[in-house]
Amino acid sequence: MRFKITPDFSIFTPLLQLRIEEVPGLSSAQLRSAPGTLNLRLPVGQDYNSRTRQEWLNQCVVEGLRRQCKLVLAPRVQAWAKRGGVSFKRVTFKDVSSRWGSCSSLRNVNFNLWLLLLDEPLVDYVICHELAHLKHLNHSEQFYAEVDRILGIAGEAKRRDRELNRVSRSLSTLGRYR
Repeated sequence: MRFKITPDFSIFTPLLQLRIEEVPGLSSAQLRSAPGTLNLRLPVGQDYNSRTRQEWLNQCVVEGLRRQCKLVLAPRVQAWAKRGGVSFKRVTFKDVSSRWGSCSSLRNVNFNLWLLLLDEPLVDYVICHELAHLKHLNHSEQFYAEVDRILGIAGEAKRRDRELNRVSRSLSTLGRYR
């Protein structure tokens, strides 16, 4: 996703509060991060119409989201893995446009850093979905049963999968700035 970033740009979701602010007297950009909060502080007078500046601002947002994922989502992945009795080798957060998560036969799990835009039940579903793939590298009935087992709610995996697909379609029109 790419956005047209201006001082009015912000993202507020259950897992993330991102703000852009212009600060008088500031000589260079600052990215301040705490779990769930991201502030990009910029000097006053930026040219927000410059393509180069927009690319740089979007890179700052992506880097900030990556930091947030490590602070907010990585512990969540660990907690779900422990709850489900699943082990993985490494967790990575990537800026991808086509999928919410993936895993490998090497037991690495990867997540889209834009997961921070989703509601918590869908984030948890994506995490459990990828953890279930460590046991079943397919989308069989056994796979969905494993997702349900990790979630702790029978029949929930397919319901959340449908909801994720619905939300994904609505998000696909968001952030189409190029």
